[in-house]
Amino acid sequence: MKTEILSQKFFDRDPVMVCKELLGKFLVIKGKKYIISEVEAYDGQEDEACHARHGKTERNAPMFGLPGHWYIYMIYGMYYMLNIVT
Repeated sequence: MKTEILSQKFFDRDPVMVCKELLGKFLVIKGKKYIISEVEAYDGQEDEACHARHGKTERNAPMFGLPGHWYIYMIYGMYYMLNIVT
């Protein structure tokens, strides 16, 4: 199996296309592999479900970073979510 680290260029594309291509890929952390089996795409301030729709805030500031920036946040006080900027 070929191992490939995804470049910033991979993430600097349409969010829907990036999501489709992330499915089945692996997230490797400290030698452990986790398959990406579920994704969601939000398309910026025009997308009513996107946390960035009302502009930049302290909480959503990472969403305005460079493509490929990964960050984790907690929702509902109990679940951690991994977001990737596209």
